[in-house]
Amino acid sequence: VGMKELYVDKGDVLMFTDSITHGSAQRTNEGHRRMVLYRYSPRWIRTRFHYVPSERLLSQLTDDQRTIMQPIAPRRPPEDI
Repeated sequence: VGMKELYVDKGDVLMFTDSITHGSAQRTNEGHRRMVLYRYSPRWIRTRFHYVPSERLLSQLTDDQRTIMQPIAPRRPPEDI
């Protein structure tokens, strides 16, 4: 398929899957590029940075939202035999 150069304006939103290789060309105008990355995955997959939502956050969520946000149990080192 190959690459396609995309031109977007300030305030535009570009949505893509992060399973593709992506990059950007050198900026030719002033300012900053900003990106927000949202990922969803099965809750049993560990987070890269071991994120654990705070009790304050969890208390503000609905039951369905809390189910999505709940962390999995921490890994425990194997017991000595």
